[in-house]
Amino acid sequence: MYMLRIQVKGLLVAVIMVVLAVCVFRSVTDKPRLNASTIQMIEFSTVISMPKEKQVTEKADISKIVDAINAAATSPPFVDASSGLQMQIKVTKTNGSSSNIIFTENCIIVDSQRYKVDKHTLQELQDLYKSIKCVECRKIDYVYEEQAYTVPGSHQ
Repeated sequence: MYMLRIQVKGLLVAVIMVVLAVCVFRSVTDKPRLNASTIQMIEFSTVISMPKEKQVTEKADISKIVDAINAAATSPPFVDASSGLQMQIKVTKTNGSSSNIIFTENCIIVDSQRYKVDKHTLQELQDLYKSIKCVECRKIDYVYEEQAYTVPGSHQ
């Protein structure tokens, strides 16, 4: 009887340790997955040269941005000194919570978790930023100056 109790306790401890290990491993390797249907607004900012921002509320545009972010963060999290902040995205969800996403030359940082990105990702995001048709604001010491959006190549 005593041996049976020790075996049961040992088995219980082993099961608990496996469950904890799976939980920890999963939280470290999970990639960020945003859901466009839960997002109210995205503040999409460029920080190259003269910083600009677009506040995106159209669901179709939000879906494009979310797809790009989800596709960009494909590697496991890593620790590295990233260089050169290039773009910043603040996602405001319908429940009021928010996520900050930063793109550098070599990684995407989602809520302080870093993921490697390939060299084309940043260019794709810059092209996506240019394609979104909404009011663009120029950031000057946290004061926004509105500029009407013009389609590249048009003479308006």
